[in-house]
Amino acid sequence: MEHECKFKKYTPNGPPKQVVIGLHVVGSIAAVVIVGLVAWLWVTSRVYYMGDCSMAPAFFGGDEVHADTSAYGLNLLLIGRIREQAEPGRGDVIVLERPPNRSGIVVRRVVAIAGDQVRVFPDGSVDIDGKALKWCKMGTWPDGLDPNGAADGRRAFVEWNGLHVYTVLQGNEESVGPSCVDAPCRVPLGHVFVLGDNRTSSQDSRHWGFVPLDNVIGKIRETRVQTDMSGWNECVDGGR
Repeated sequence: MEHECKFKKYTPNGPPKQVVIGLHVVGSIAAVVIVGLVAWLWVTSRVYYMGDCSMAPAFFGGDEVHADTSAYGLNLLLIGRIREQAEPGRGDVIVLERPPNRSGIVVRRVVAIAGDQVRVFPDGSVDIDGKALKWCKMGTWPDGLDPNGAADGRRAFVEWNGLHVYTVLQGNEESVGPSCVDAPCRVPLGHVFVLGDNRTSSQDSRHWGFVPLDNVIGKIRETRVQTDMSGWNECVDGGR
């Protein structure tokens, strides 16, 4: 016969007791939340500084830039890329470790992606699959806007690529480099081809070659656009 379990019903004496969460518990929870938030921000957003003038006028040398390191998936130390969302697109501005040996961190613009046949001409203009990227002449970049003077007096053009519209600069130098300048070349799978917006005064894929996607740290979502320049507005309005 099964043993019958009997228990005495508890009847509390006096007023009901209140459960109080100590301040140390609240503090511990807050600390965990703060640490988690800081860790997430560290993983998904990092701040860098422009160490050169290759991206003028989108960024001038010394500018602070914020990279979204989760834009193309998280790439964690010792773990690698753990979440794929998208790959860099034409016109994206990215932070990358410079190939071939990751010798420094730089900011450049993606001009061509895997499968594209790309060629850069001496004036810095670009062909993708035999078709020239659209350019519109803005005029001469005014003195005084670039604190380093790297953009002063250069010829400015609006360029359209993918979903992006931006300004490129052209100086008296010729576009040189061993990659995709003398003849078109095809971007291999798992790579991108990048250029600086200061087109004839930039170290980029023309010199280092294609950038492996594993070298890409993140995407910069906000860049400088000189919308108060009449040449910009005329080009963009005319190109719509």
